[in-house]
Amino acid sequence: MKNTLTPHILKSLAGEILFSRGEDYFTGGCVTAITEEEETICAKVQGSQLYRTKLHLGNEELDFECNCLLGKDGTFCKHLVATGLAWIQQRKESRDRRSPAPAKITPEELKAYLLKKEREELVNLLVEQAAHSSTLWIRLAARAAQSRNDEP
Repeated sequence: MKNTLTPHILKSLAGEILFSRGEDYFTGGCVTAITEEEETICAKVQGSQLYRTKLHLGNEELDFECNCLLGKDGTFCKHLVATGLAWIQQRKESRDRRSPAPAKITPEELKAYLLKKEREELVNLLVEQAAHSSTLWIRLAARAAQSRNDEP
């Protein structure tokens, strides 16, 4: 299970609504202190209070714990979704750091490349990257909110 934890699996466990809420927690930077020991992922998720989550990846089925009301009832909650997404992102970033460095390219070359791309492709790329970077998400969300306030 460890190598197969995906957003799709998290969504199938949580359902559409709880997955969406968990995704909001993840992109909002609410997951802190994520650690992994052997096959268990532990994290703290800041919601209306601080929740503690665990995902155990060693079995055929994913074992989980959260100290929220839904978690205590055995429901795969939004806090567990946020934890899973944060772990997936952490592993991706770790793999990216181990990947060979990209070819050297100047800012001018990058700008020229991007200027050739279609607008929709660039928007999709930005939204995808913002979903994985809380800093970028916050910056873009702030600009979007500001532009909404600037409209008559």
